[in-house]
Amino acid sequence: MKKKIAIALSAEILDEVDFISKKESLSRSQEIEKLILEGLKKTEVKTAVLLIHKNKKEVLFKNSNELLKKQYEFLKKNRIQNIIFVSEFKESEKRKIEQIFQEINLKIISDKSNGTAQALKKANKHIFSDFILINADTYNEFDLKKMISFHKETKTTATLGLINSDSPEKYGSVILDGTKIIKFSEKAKPLSNIISAGIYILKPKIFASIKNKKSLEKEIFPELAESREIRGFFTFGQYQHFGN
Repeated sequence: MKKKIAIALSAEILDEVDFISKKESLSRSQEIEKLILEGLKKTEVKTAVLLIHKNKKEVLFKNSNELLKKQYEFLKKNRIQNIIFVSEFKESEKRKIEQIFQEINLKIISDKSNGTAQALKKANKHIFSDFILINADTYNEFDLKKMISFHKETKTTATLGLINSDSPEKYGSVILDGTKIIKFSEKAKPLSNIISAGIYILKPKIFASIKNKKSLEKEIFPELAESREIRGFFTFGQYQHFGN
């Protein structure tokens, strides 16, 4: 069902729309609808990868799988269609995940890698466009669509979700120049109170940087910061870290 709306466009834009619509044998309204749909597709990110170390995965299943359910609802609400879990799961754990993530294309990849970079590398063949990466022992509730739009507009290799923390020494922190992340600091030596929220948007070319590196946080991201290829986006929403 279509609805009529009134919009105001400049004469120059309308001339451009009319020119294109004539070439494609479409009406003005059809051409505007087509252009809007194309614009929306450009902002879509449809795949999310969730990583969690085998020693932390029990947090996913506590309190009747509370965290798993929260992750599912958050991603579904934000129109994520494909989810890839990477960890060393038992068959019983896989069944629990499958029961919750029924309405989304789900892939569970068994992994015994040492480090987040090598774990992410296991998902490489299933990634064809920009994707979301989540540390699955964290939970964020915020406007993910704004973060996706920011990532697309800046055309950067990686966008990190950021929050302010009263205890950055527990997590490590980042230094910003505008929205560009220029430096990461170790947990015990924080340089600011800004930390990662455990959610990232990455371009597929991130895989070219991995090779034999083990850690995204300690190796890949600092390299991207040096080349000014990584930006920060403040989520300004609910954040929980279950890993502790």
